[in-house]
Amino acid sequence: MTKILRKFISYFTISGLVYYLFLVVETISLYFSEFGFDLTNGILFSFSQIPAVINFGVFIALILVTAELIKEKIPLSKFFQFGLIASLIFGGLIFLLSNSVVPKLRMTTFLDRYENARKEPFTSQERIEKATEYKKTNVDMMSIGLINQYSDSLETENKSQKKIISDLFKKIPDSIIQSDFSKTELNEYGISKNELTIEFNRRDLFQLKNEIRKNTLLTKQLRKSNWTKNTRYLNSFLTLFLVCFAIVIGANFKNQLIFSLVCIGIVIYSQTLTLLTTSSDYFINGENLLGLIFKFTIILVVFLYLVYRMKTKKNTGANNVYSS
Repeated sequence: MTKILRKFISYFTISGLVYYLFLVVETISLYFSEFGFDLTNGILFSFSQIPAVINFGVFIALILVTAELIKEKIPLSKFFQFGLIASLIFGGLIFLLSNSVVPKLRMTTFLDRYENARKEPFTSQERIEKATEYKKTNVDMMSIGLINQYSDSLETENKSQKKIISDLFKKIPDSIIQSDFSKTELNEYGISKNELTIEFNRRDLFQLKNEIRKNTLLTKQLRKSNWTKNTRYLNSFLTLFLVCFAIVIGANFKNQLIFSLVCIGIVIYSQTLTLLTTSSDYFINGENLLGLIFKFTIILVVFLYLVYRMKTKKNTGANNVYSS
Protein backbone atom coordinates (compact mmCIF):
# COMPACT_ATOMS: atom_id res chain seq x y z
CA MET A 1 0.00 0.00 0.00
CA THR A 2 2.90 2.38 0.79
CA LYS A 3 4.42 1.79 -2.63
CA ILE A 4 1.09 2.53 -4.31
CA LEU A 5 0.76 5.73 -2.27
CA ARG A 6 4.24 7.00 -3.20
CA LYS A 7 3.68 6.40 -6.90
CA PHE A 8 0.17 7.85 -6.75
CA ILE A 9 1.30 11.11 -5.14
CA SER A 10 3.95 11.72 -7.79
CA TYR A 11 1.67 10.92 -10.73
CA PHE A 12 -1.27 12.82 -9.24
CA THR A 13 0.85 15.93 -8.68
CA ILE A 14 2.26 15.91 -12.21
CA SER A 15 -1.00 15.15 -14.04
CA GLY A 16 -3.02 17.61 -11.92
CA LEU A 17 -0.51 20.43 -12.45
CA VAL A 18 -0.32 19.82 -16.20
CA TYR A 19 -4.11 19.86 -16.52
CA TYR A 20 -4.33 23.01 -14.39
CA LEU A 21 -1.65 24.67 -16.53
CA PHE A 22 -3.70 23.97 -19.66
CA LEU A 23 -6.76 25.49 -17.95
CA VAL A 24 -4.76 28.62 -17.05
CA VAL A 25 -3.58 29.02 -20.65
CA GLU A 26 -7.11 28.47 -21.95
CA THR A 27 -8.55 30.99 -19.47
CA ILE A 28 -5.96 33.66 -20.32
CA SER A 29 -6.71 33.27 -24.04
CA LEU A 30 -10.47 33.32 -23.37
CA TYR A 31 -10.35 36.59 -21.41
CA PHE A 32 -7.45 38.14 -23.32
CA SER A 33 -9.69 40.77 -24.94
CA GLU A 34 -10.87 41.88 -21.46
CA PHE A 35 -7.75 41.66 -19.29
CA GLY A 36 -4.85 41.13 -21.71
CA PHE A 37 -2.16 38.69 -20.58
CA ASP A 38 -3.06 38.53 -16.89
CA LEU A 39 -1.51 35.48 -15.23
CA THR A 40 -3.05 36.24 -11.83
CA ASN A 41 -6.58 36.30 -13.19
CA GLY A 42 -5.84 33.19 -15.26
CA ILE A 43 -4.78 31.27 -12.14
CA LEU A 44 -7.69 32.62 -10.07
CA PHE A 45 -10.39 32.04 -12.70
CA SER A 46 -9.12 28.52 -13.47
CA PHE A 47 -9.30 27.50 -9.82
CA SER A 48 -13.10 27.46 -10.08
CA GLN A 49 -12.61 24.23 -12.08
CA ILE A 50 -10.59 22.56 -9.33
CA PRO A 51 -13.04 19.60 -9.01
CA ALA A 52 -12.28 18.66 -12.62
CA VAL A 53 -8.54 19.05 -11.96
CA ILE A 54 -8.65 16.76 -8.94
CA ASN A 55 -10.72 14.10 -10.70
CA PHE A 56 -8.41 14.19 -13.72
CA GLY A 57 -5.32 13.89 -11.52
CA VAL A 58 -6.79 10.95 -9.58
CA PHE A 59 -7.90 9.22 -12.79
CA ILE A 60 -4.61 9.48 -14.69
CA ALA A 61 -2.50 8.74 -11.60
CA LEU A 62 -4.36 5.52 -10.81
CA ILE A 63 -4.16 4.33 -14.43
CA LEU A 64 -0.38 4.74 -14.38
CA VAL A 65 0.09 3.34 -10.88
CA THR A 66 -1.99 0.25 -11.61
CA ALA A 67 -0.31 -0.42 -14.97
CA GLU A 68 3.15 -0.08 -13.43
CA LEU A 69 2.78 -1.90 -10.12
CA ILE A 70 0.49 -4.74 -11.19
CA LYS A 71 3.50 -6.16 -13.03
CA GLU A 72 5.15 -6.57 -9.63
CA LYS A 73 2.43 -9.07 -8.64
CA ILE A 74 0.66 -6.68 -6.27
CA PRO A 75 -2.88 -8.09 -5.85
CA LEU A 76 -5.59 -6.22 -7.70
CA SER A 77 -7.57 -6.00 -4.45
CA LYS A 78 -4.86 -3.74 -3.01
CA PHE A 79 -5.46 -1.21 -5.79
CA PHE A 80 -9.20 -1.23 -5.16
CA GLN A 81 -8.65 -0.80 -1.41
CA PHE A 82 -6.37 2.14 -2.07
CA GLY A 83 -8.82 3.52 -4.65
CA LEU A 84 -11.71 3.38 -2.18
CA ILE A 85 -9.72 5.35 0.40
CA ALA A 86 -8.58 7.85 -2.25
CA SER A 87 -12.13 8.32 -3.56
CA LEU A 88 -13.44 9.03 -0.05
CA ILE A 89 -10.70 11.58 0.64
CA PHE A 90 -10.74 13.34 -2.74
CA GLY A 91 -14.52 13.03 -3.16
CA GLY A 92 -15.00 14.75 0.20
CA LEU A 93 -12.43 17.40 -0.72
CA ILE A 94 -14.17 18.06 -4.03
CA PHE A 95 -17.51 18.51 -2.27
CA LEU A 96 -16.08 20.93 0.29
CA LEU A 97 -14.31 23.00 -2.37
CA SER A 98 -17.35 22.98 -4.69
CA ASN A 99 -19.65 24.12 -1.92
CA SER A 100 -17.48 26.81 -0.32
CA VAL A 101 -14.41 27.97 -2.26
CA VAL A 102 -15.65 27.66 -5.85
CA PRO A 103 -18.85 29.77 -5.42
CA LYS A 104 -16.78 32.57 -3.83
CA LEU A 105 -14.23 32.42 -6.65
CA ARG A 106 -16.99 32.64 -9.24
CA MET A 107 -18.38 35.70 -7.50
CA THR A 108 -14.91 37.26 -7.43
CA THR A 109 -14.46 36.49 -11.13
CA PHE A 110 -17.82 38.03 -11.97
CA LEU A 111 -17.15 41.21 -9.99
CA ASP A 112 -13.66 41.57 -11.49
CA ARG A 113 -15.11 41.35 -14.99
CA TYR A 114 -17.86 43.81 -14.03
CA GLU A 115 -15.24 46.26 -12.73
CA ASN A 116 -13.17 45.86 -15.86
CA ALA A 117 -16.19 46.44 -18.12
CA ARG A 118 -17.22 49.66 -16.40
CA LYS A 119 -13.58 50.89 -16.19
CA GLU A 120 -13.96 51.84 -12.55
CA PRO A 121 -13.19 49.77 -9.44
CA PHE A 122 -15.82 49.17 -6.78
CA THR A 123 -15.40 50.51 -3.28
CA SER A 124 -15.32 47.87 -0.55
CA GLN A 125 -18.94 48.61 0.37
CA GLU A 126 -20.09 48.52 -3.27
CA ARG A 127 -18.37 45.18 -3.77
CA ILE A 128 -20.14 43.70 -0.72
CA GLU A 129 -23.51 45.05 -1.89
CA LYS A 130 -23.05 43.73 -5.43
CA ALA A 131 -21.99 40.31 -4.14
CA THR A 132 -25.08 40.16 -1.91
CA GLU A 133 -27.32 41.24 -4.78
CA TYR A 134 -26.04 38.74 -7.35
CA LYS A 135 -25.87 35.87 -4.89
CA LYS A 136 -29.66 36.07 -4.47
CA THR A 137 -30.41 34.74 -7.96
CA ASN A 138 -27.22 33.11 -9.25
CA VAL A 139 -27.01 29.51 -8.03
CA ASP A 140 -23.41 29.09 -9.24
CA MET A 141 -22.39 31.51 -6.51
CA MET A 142 -24.41 29.89 -3.70
CA SER A 143 -23.68 27.18 -1.17
CA ILE A 144 -26.04 24.19 -1.08
CA GLY A 145 -27.82 25.68 1.95
CA LEU A 146 -28.59 28.87 0.01
CA ILE A 147 -29.57 26.86 -3.08
CA ASN A 148 -32.11 24.93 -1.00
CA GLN A 149 -33.63 28.19 0.26
CA TYR A 150 -33.68 29.61 -3.26
CA SER A 151 -35.29 26.40 -4.64
CA ASP A 152 -37.96 26.49 -1.93
CA SER A 153 -38.87 30.06 -2.87
CA LEU A 154 -39.02 29.10 -6.56
CA GLU A 155 -41.23 26.10 -5.72
CA THR A 156 -43.65 28.35 -3.80
CA GLU A 157 -43.73 30.89 -6.63
CA ASN A 158 -44.19 28.10 -9.17
CA LYS A 159 -47.26 26.72 -7.35
CA SER A 160 -48.73 30.21 -7.09
CA GLN A 161 -48.21 30.86 -10.81
CA LYS A 162 -49.74 27.51 -11.79
CA LYS A 163 -52.85 28.41 -9.78
CA ILE A 164 -53.09 31.74 -11.63
CA ILE A 165 -52.63 29.98 -14.98
CA SER A 166 -55.26 27.36 -14.15
CA ASP A 167 -57.77 30.06 -13.18
CA LEU A 168 -57.09 32.02 -16.39
CA PHE A 169 -57.60 28.91 -18.52
CA LYS A 170 -61.12 28.62 -17.11
CA LYS A 171 -61.94 32.03 -18.60
CA ILE A 172 -60.88 31.08 -22.14
CA PRO A 173 -63.14 29.14 -24.56
CA ASP A 174 -62.00 25.63 -25.42
CA SER A 175 -61.69 26.42 -29.15
CA ILE A 176 -59.15 29.17 -28.39
CA ILE A 177 -57.27 26.93 -25.94
CA GLN A 178 -56.94 24.13 -28.50
CA SER A 179 -55.71 26.47 -31.23
CA ASP A 180 -53.36 28.72 -29.21
CA PHE A 181 -51.70 26.25 -26.83
CA SER A 182 -49.78 23.03 -27.36
CA LYS A 183 -50.72 19.66 -25.86
CA THR A 184 -47.55 19.80 -23.78
CA GLU A 185 -48.65 23.06 -22.16
CA LEU A 186 -52.16 21.75 -21.55
CA ASN A 187 -50.87 18.54 -19.97
CA GLU A 188 -48.36 20.43 -17.82
CA TYR A 189 -51.07 22.57 -16.26
CA GLY A 190 -53.70 19.79 -16.14
CA ILE A 191 -56.12 21.59 -18.47
CA SER A 192 -59.18 19.78 -19.81
CA LYS A 193 -62.17 20.99 -21.82
CA ASN A 194 -64.13 23.73 -20.10
CA GLU A 195 -66.99 23.85 -22.63
CA LEU A 196 -66.93 27.65 -22.42
CA THR A 197 -68.46 29.25 -25.53
CA ILE A 198 -69.27 32.76 -24.34
CA GLU A 199 -67.34 35.87 -25.23
CA PHE A 200 -64.10 36.31 -23.32
CA ASN A 201 -61.78 39.16 -22.45
CA ARG A 202 -58.73 39.34 -24.71
CA ARG A 203 -56.73 40.67 -21.79
CA ASP A 204 -57.18 37.33 -20.03
CA LEU A 205 -55.70 35.55 -23.04
CA PHE A 206 -52.77 37.96 -23.16
CA GLN A 207 -52.18 37.60 -19.41
CA LEU A 208 -52.40 33.80 -19.70
CA LYS A 209 -49.70 33.67 -22.37
CA ASN A 210 -47.55 36.05 -20.35
CA GLU A 211 -47.92 33.95 -17.18
CA ILE A 212 -47.00 30.79 -19.09
CA ARG A 213 -43.82 32.46 -20.41
CA LYS A 214 -42.93 33.56 -16.87
CA ASN A 215 -43.62 30.08 -15.52
CA THR A 216 -41.47 28.46 -18.23
CA LEU A 217 -38.55 30.68 -17.21
CA LEU A 218 -39.22 29.98 -13.54
CA THR A 219 -39.28 26.22 -14.16
CA LYS A 220 -35.95 26.47 -15.96
CA GLN A 221 -34.46 28.38 -13.02
CA LEU A 222 -35.75 25.70 -10.65
CA ARG A 223 -34.24 22.93 -12.78
CA LYS A 224 -30.92 24.75 -12.90
CA SER A 225 -30.83 25.21 -9.13
CA ASN A 226 -31.57 21.51 -8.59
CA TRP A 227 -29.00 20.44 -11.18
CA THR A 228 -26.31 22.75 -9.71
CA LYS A 229 -26.88 21.25 -6.27
CA ASN A 230 -26.88 17.69 -7.60
CA THR A 231 -23.72 18.33 -9.65
CA ARG A 232 -21.77 18.99 -6.46
CA TYR A 233 -22.76 15.60 -5.11
CA LEU A 234 -22.27 14.01 -8.53
CA ASN A 235 -18.68 15.25 -8.85
CA SER A 236 -17.87 13.58 -5.54
CA PHE A 237 -19.43 10.26 -6.55
CA LEU A 238 -17.76 10.59 -9.95
CA THR A 239 -14.42 10.23 -8.18
CA LEU A 240 -15.33 6.69 -7.09
CA PHE A 241 -16.39 5.72 -10.62
CA LEU A 242 -13.20 7.18 -12.12
CA VAL A 243 -11.10 5.32 -9.56
CA CYS A 244 -12.68 2.00 -10.55
CA PHE A 245 -12.40 2.84 -14.25
CA ALA A 246 -8.73 3.82 -13.85
CA ILE A 247 -7.80 0.56 -12.13
CA VAL A 248 -9.61 -1.46 -14.81
CA ILE A 249 -7.82 0.46 -17.59
CA GLY A 250 -4.44 0.06 -15.90
CA ALA A 251 -4.96 -3.68 -15.42
CA ASN A 252 -6.01 -4.18 -19.05
CA PHE A 253 -3.26 -2.10 -20.64
CA LYS A 254 -0.36 -2.74 -18.26
CA ASN A 255 2.05 -3.42 -21.15
CA GLN A 256 1.37 -0.11 -22.91
CA LEU A 257 3.69 2.88 -22.84
CA ILE A 258 2.96 5.72 -20.39
CA PHE A 259 2.10 8.02 -23.29
CA SER A 260 -0.48 5.54 -24.60
CA LEU A 261 -2.00 5.12 -21.15
CA VAL A 262 -2.30 8.88 -20.70
CA CYS A 263 -3.94 9.21 -24.12
CA ILE A 264 -6.46 6.49 -23.24
CA GLY A 265 -7.17 8.26 -19.95
CA ILE A 266 -7.66 11.64 -21.64
CA VAL A 267 -10.13 10.16 -24.15
CA ILE A 268 -12.20 8.47 -21.44
CA TYR A 269 -12.11 11.52 -19.17
CA SER A 270 -13.14 13.87 -21.99
CA GLN A 271 -16.08 11.58 -22.78
CA THR A 272 -17.07 11.69 -19.11
CA LEU A 273 -17.05 15.51 -19.17
CA THR A 274 -19.11 15.43 -22.38
CA LEU A 275 -21.62 13.18 -20.62
CA LEU A 276 -21.92 15.71 -17.78
CA THR A 277 -22.50 18.53 -20.30
CA THR A 278 -25.18 16.51 -22.09
CA SER A 279 -26.78 15.69 -18.73
CA SER A 280 -26.90 19.41 -17.98
CA ASP A 281 -28.67 20.09 -21.30
CA TYR A 282 -31.29 17.48 -20.48
CA PHE A 283 -31.93 18.21 -16.81
CA ILE A 284 -32.01 22.00 -17.26
CA ASN A 285 -33.46 22.48 -20.75
CA GLY A 286 -35.15 19.11 -21.28
CA GLU A 287 -33.08 18.62 -24.45
CA ASN A 288 -31.00 15.85 -26.02
CA LEU A 289 -32.30 12.82 -24.13
CA LEU A 290 -31.15 10.50 -26.92
CA GLY A 291 -27.67 12.02 -26.78
CA LEU A 292 -27.57 11.48 -23.02
CA ILE A 293 -28.61 7.84 -23.32
CA PHE A 294 -26.15 7.23 -26.16
CA LYS A 295 -23.14 8.74 -24.33
CA PHE A 296 -24.01 7.00 -21.07
CA THR A 297 -24.37 3.67 -22.87
CA ILE A 298 -21.00 4.01 -24.59
CA ILE A 299 -19.14 4.73 -21.35
CA LEU A 300 -20.97 1.94 -19.51
CA VAL A 301 -20.33 -0.61 -22.29
CA VAL A 302 -16.61 0.26 -22.44
CA PHE A 303 -16.32 -0.04 -18.66
CA LEU A 304 -18.15 -3.38 -18.49
CA TYR A 305 -16.15 -4.76 -21.42
CA LEU A 306 -12.86 -3.85 -19.73
CA VAL A 307 -14.06 -5.42 -16.47
CA TYR A 308 -14.94 -8.62 -18.37
CA ARG A 309 -11.60 -8.58 -20.20
CA MET A 310 -9.72 -8.08 -16.93
CA LYS A 311 -11.52 -10.99 -15.24
CA THR A 312 -10.96 -13.23 -18.26
CA LYS A 313 -7.23 -12.50 -18.26
CA LYS A 314 -7.05 -13.09 -14.52
CA ASN A 315 -8.81 -16.46 -14.78
CA THR A 316 -6.65 -17.49 -17.75
CA GLY A 317 -3.50 -16.63 -15.81
CA ALA A 318 -4.69 -18.57 -12.78
CA ASN A 319 -5.49 -21.62 -14.90
CA ASN A 320 -2.07 -21.49 -16.54
CA VAL A 321 -0.36 -21.39 -13.16
CA TYR A 322 -2.50 -24.28 -11.91
CA SER A 323 -1.75 -26.37 -15.02
CA SER A 324 1.98 -25.84 -14.73
